[in-house]
Amino acid sequence: MTYIIKGDGSKEKYDEKKLAKSLKRAGADKHTIEQIKALVRKKIYNGMTTKELFGLAFREFRKLQPIVAPKYDLKGALYRFGRSGFPFEALIERILVFQGFECRRNVTSHGKAVTHEIDVKAKKGSQVLMVECKHKSKEHLTIHIQTPLYVYARFLDVKKEFTKPMLATNTKFSGHSTRYAKSVGLRLLGWSYPKDDSLQSNIEKYKAYPITMLRGITPDLLERCIKKEVLLLSDIHGKSPEQLATLLGIAFQKAKKIAEQCKVCELK
Repeated sequence: MTYIIKGDGSKEKYDEKKLAKSLKRAGADKHTIEQIKALVRKKIYNGMTTKELFGLAFREFRKLQPIVAPKYDLKGALYRFGRSGFPFEALIERILVFQGFECRRNVTSHGKAVTHEIDVKAKKGSQVLMVECKHKSKEHLTIHIQTPLYVYARFLDVKKEFTKPMLATNTKFSGHSTRYAKSVGLRLLGWSYPKDDSLQSNIEKYKAYPITMLRGITPDLLERCIKKEVLLLSDIHGKSPEQLATLLGIAFQKAKKIAEQCKVCELK
């Protein structure tokens, strides 16, 4: 029996079916899944970290299916999505727009007691969402009960302007957080939550892939992309290498590689 070490230090039994399921969800074909499973059987050892296991699988995936493979690193791409919080707020805004909402970011709202800066105000029909975005740049950080309590308290102060509060994050919610949210009507959007309408399922559905899925994107290039609000692969998909080179201020060869990687937007 082989155990792997999770990011929080806890152990769990290695599950080959779980690995295969995650690869399939990212778009790996049967041949790729079998190749990766065989490689892991050879290389895995008791006490291997989940980070090492992911790296092993991802490198092989990238060799076999280079266009599809970046989807396997979606979670990591979201962690790398800038420390300022702005790119993640823009991603959530885009998802809500795809869902039919009219959105504005960084809205000032005058509550009963104090003035609030709202990350995203989203309106559809009679529904007006007060959206709070919490981006985490480190793995294995969970949204605990204090955050939903804070968000709902803010909503109570501005409820004359909004009909429902929403909390969006790129990580997971604790059990207390989800139970509290259900009890007060706080909409949650996070990693693997809700089960059938999670952050990653919405990203897949609307092909809202973050720019950080690009292989070899440097902090400097990411900063330039953020300044130009080039935040999703769809923002540059379809542009020629020449156009990308001019837009991002990069060499033609690098622009050519980026254009190739953007083909993930064409996948069904």
